[in-house]
Order: sequence, then C-alpha cells, then structure tokens
Amino acid sequence: MNVNVQELYQANIAKYQTTSEQLQKRMNTISVVRFVVALLLFFCGYACIYGMWNVPFAAWLLSFSMIFAGFAVLVTHHAKLFKQKEQCDALREVNIREEQALAGDWSSFPDGAEYFTHPAIPQANDFALDLDIFGEASLFQRMNRTCTPHGSLRLAEMLTATLGTKNSIEERQTIIAELKERSGFRQEWSAARSSRVLSQNGREGLEKWLKEEPVLKGKIFLKLLMFALPVLFLCSLAFLIFHGEQPLTMKMITVCFIANMLTAAVFLRVIMREASLGERFAPLLAVYVRLLKVVLAENENSPLQTSSPKRVVACAEEAMREIQRLAWLLNRFQEGNSLAGAIFLNGTLLWNLHCAAKLEQWRERNKTRFAEWFEAIAEMDALVSLSGFAFNHPHFTNPIVLEASQAEQNEAIMRFSGLGHPFLSDESCVRNDLSFDREHGRVCVITGANMAGKSTFLRALGLNTVLAMIGLPVNATRFECSPVQVLTSMRTTDSLERHESYFFAELQRLRMIVGRVHSPEAAQTLVLLDEVLRGTNSADKKSGTIGLLRRFIAANTPTVIATHDTDVGALEQEFPETVRNYSFEGRIENDELSFDYRLQRGIAANKNATFLLQKMGIIPKE
Repeated sequence: MNVNVQELYQANIAKYQTTSEQLQKRMNTISVVRFVVALLLFFCGYACIYGMWNVPFAAWLLSFSMIFAGFAVLVTHHAKLFKQKEQCDALREVNIREEQALAGDWSSFPDGAEYFTHPAIPQANDFALDLDIFGEASLFQRMNRTCTPHGSLRLAEMLTATLGTKNSIEERQTIIAELKERSGFRQEWSAARSSRVLSQNGREGLEKWLKEEPVLKGKIFLKLLMFALPVLFLCSLAFLIFHGEQPLTMKMITVCFIANMLTAAVFLRVIMREASLGERFAPLLAVYVRLLKVVLAENENSPLQTSSPKRVVACAEEAMREIQRLAWLLNRFQEGNSLAGAIFLNGTLLWNLHCAAKLEQWRERNKTRFAEWFEAIAEMDALVSLSGFAFNHPHFTNPIVLEASQAEQNEAIMRFSGLGHPFLSDESCVRNDLSFDREHGRVCVITGANMAGKSTFLRALGLNTVLAMIGLPVNATRFECSPVQVLTSMRTTDSLERHESYFFAELQRLRMIVGRVHSPEAAQTLVLLDEVLRGTNSADKKSGTIGLLRRFIAANTPTVIATHDTDVGALEQEFPETVRNYSFEGRIENDELSFDYRLQRGIAANKNATFLLQKMGIIPKE
C-alpha cells in the first residue's frame, strides 16, 4: 500500500466530511429562518385580506411582496446548498471506497462476472478465466470505477482485447498518464453516478427505442387535428371569458374537449409507450448529463490534450444540449400522466400527443449521433478506471514497447526484471526475472512442487503482459516486450450442458491455442500452460506434453509451461537454443518445509509431496 495515495484519500474524506457538516449547519439555519419567514408571510397575507391596525392595504401588500421575495431567495439558496452537500457526500463516498480498495476490500465495486460469457467480448475466452480478469477480487473489480453500463462493457472489452501495435499501446499510455494526474477530475467523474442504479437493460432499452420507426411522422391529417382542436378549444374558451356564457360557445368547448380526449385515446398505445421512457431512462440520462458537465468543466480549467478525451470534449456540448432536451421532454410527458394532467392537459391541448410527436422528432434527429455520444462517454468512463488503477499503483513501471521490426526476424521479444504479481502488495511480493529472446530461449519449462509458486508466477507473467498490452503500468522494475497476444490453458473446466469432460474440454482449448499460434495471419503470442493433460496417465501425459511443446518450439512462440513432470525438462538437451529449464524449489530444514518463491535455473529435485505425507502421518516414514 502506498502511503501517499492512502493519505490523499484520508485527507479528502476528512475535508469532504467537514464541508458536508458545515453545509448541513447552514441548511438547518436557513430552514429555521424560512419557517419564520413563512409565518410572517402568512401573517401579511391575512392582514392584506382583513386589514389590521389601520395600516393601508398597499403597505401590507408591499410587505407581503417583499417577504415573499425573501422566502423565494431562501428556498433557492437552500436547494443550492442541498445540491452542494449531495455532491460533497458523493465525493466523500468515492474516497471512502478508494481507501477500502487500498485495504483490500473491493466489495463495493461490481466484479464483472457476467463478462465471462458476454457475446460482445468473445475474446475473453483467451485468458480471462485463467488470469482472474473477471469475478471476485479480479482485475476488473480492482479497477472498475465506471459510472455507466456502456463504460463497464467498454472496460471489459479493453481488458480482454489487447492492443496490437506499438503506436496504439503508447497512445493509450499517454492518455492514461494525462488522466492519472487529474485526480480531481476522476473523482468528480466517479461521483456523478452517486447512488443511482443504472442497469444494462436500461442502456439496451434506450438503444432499442432509438432504432424504432416513427409512428406519427407523415400523418398530415393528425397534425392538422393536433393543432386545430387545441386552437379551437382555446378560442372558444377566450370567447366565453370575454363575452359570457352562450349555448353555442359551451357546445363548442364540450365538442373540442371530447374530440381531444378521443384523439388521445386513439393513439393511447403510442402515448403510453413513450410515457414509460421517463421512468426507465431518466436516471441514465441524468448521469450522462452530469458526466458531460464534468468533462466540459475540466476542459475549461485545463484543456484535455490526448485523443480520446478530446473526442469527448468535441461532442460534449452538443450531446449535453440534446440529452437535456430529451430529459426536458420526458419531464413534460410525466406532467400529462397524472390524473389531472390526463384530463385537463390532454382534453384541452392534446398534451401527451404533442410530447410524443416531439420525442419522435428528437429521435429522428439524433438517433445516429447518439451512438457516437455513448461511445465517447463509454470510452472516457473506461479510461478513468484505467488511469485510476495506475494512480493507485504508483510503484508500477511503464513498460517499454518494441516495434515488431525491432524483434529478431519478427519474433516476439520479452524481457522482465523484478516481475511480481499485480495483486500483491509491494511488501509481500516476491520478484523474479525472465526473458524470451535468442539468448535466453523462447520456451520455459518450470518444474516444482505444489505451493512452490509455479501457478502464481504464470499468472503474474500473464497479468502483467495483459496490463502492458492495454497501456497500463506493470508490477516490475523493468518490462520490455514487443506486442503479443496472451493465450492460456490453466483452469479448464468441464461442461455438463455440452456433455464435455474436463479432459475433452482441455483438448479443445489446446487445439484452439495451437490453431491460433500456427495460423498464417496470427499475431505474436505468449502461451501460458499449467499442468496440461491432467486427465491421463503419467506416460501418456509426458509424451503428449512434449509433443505439444514441439509445436510451440517449431512456431518460435514464447511459451511457459508449469509441470510436475521433470522428464519434460529433457527438451532442453534436444533444443538447447530454444528451451530453458527453471524451477521453484522448496527447502527442507529442521524437518520443516519452506519456499522462497524464487525462480531458478534447472529442474526441481526435492520430493516435497512425500515429505508432507510423511510429516502429516498419512504414510509412514522410510
């Protein structure tokens, strides 16, 4: 845990707590004053009507007007303070959650488990399960600070779709570096969501509504009725007011009222469908408007320089204006949905039908641009999460990305020093070095006992590579690599639904990996394998593992395999320039087993399992 980051969050919590308490005191004072002013207002109103103390009516009316103006000012100021306190409390909550995250509690953030099988990110199958990308205490949960369903999905896509070129990775690094330094902006962005609950269904429902065809468009006769009936009603009403009650006028008012209600009834289905939008989409739209305001305010104070943030700024003003217009229309719709509104507004002005027509016009005008706005906001939403992760890990290092042409004969180069698992604190992390190039070989066979650290090292290597390939800093003292895609086979599971055994599921996955590696259009890959072919006997497993590694050796693919089978290490003698043996060894001293989790050259020699079985009394000592 980095002390400076933690102290920043603690200082912010104290600051916002103090500010919130001060605002609450001011609000309480205004509430008391407002109550007293309301009593005075009532008194002056009574005096205006009945007169008191021989004071002229004009004096009481002037007093009433002045007190009413003061009351209005107090109400407005109280509402302003309430919004400030609400924002202050939201920012305090943001810092509380960040402090909890630094302490290892990510329960307040969604874990993204639904993205394991999300149709929009099929690439998650490459490594997401094996490397803890989604799920409880996953990379997604540790990183996720998104405010919108669009942003959450975009973050999931970023974590599983690694970038393929040096330029794209370095561009992402530049964006993250800029947003990392804008701590206030990131917190304002996160606070925009506040306590609102936004669902993926709400996003999908809004997108579906935007694609609907207009129902009222092109109906010329209906448009004439929509304007003629209310105008006729209002003219009849004005005639009644100025010329008194007359039978023909009353009949005209009644006919117009009934005609308005019948017209609204004919299009009731359209009206009800559009009316439901307010309740369904208002929270989502309110958050989007708030996010756009945050972007514009930040850009006004200190212009955003990198590509993705600038794209959000470019569409922010137009998007905010149009989304506010949509929110305004939805609010007007709600006014016509009450009992009084349904009778009087629709009976006199065809209120909801006019609102429905305006909504259709808005949709036709903006349905193509809305997708662009959503994409820009989602991109910024995800980038805020990425940069927040970088900010919370200041001890991480920016990787050095090599051009594909810098690699030897366009083969991947990867060199790591001081590599540690990104989920471990700096104090508890054990660091190791490893390289994949012509000097150090491209296939790494790691042997060692259970609990020695093989699987943790594979995940540390895989996770750091994923972080590097999406533009994030990594947990290493030095990380140098050319662009690669990560493929893993570490946690294969069986499938009852598809009637697949564990062994068959593993074979399917290995076939996918080999196919990707040997595909003519395949990019450079890093393959991570952990105890493959567990579902067969030891001799079969050994020959199958060696045959599999030969395929990766032939493709010159950086490959790391963790195995208990020390005989696989014989490949180093057969391919001395390509294969290297490493091990995580345990030490048995004073009848105790310990591990240092240090990667070392050679094949593991100690029989840790036999020692533990004997020590626990499961088998007799020899």
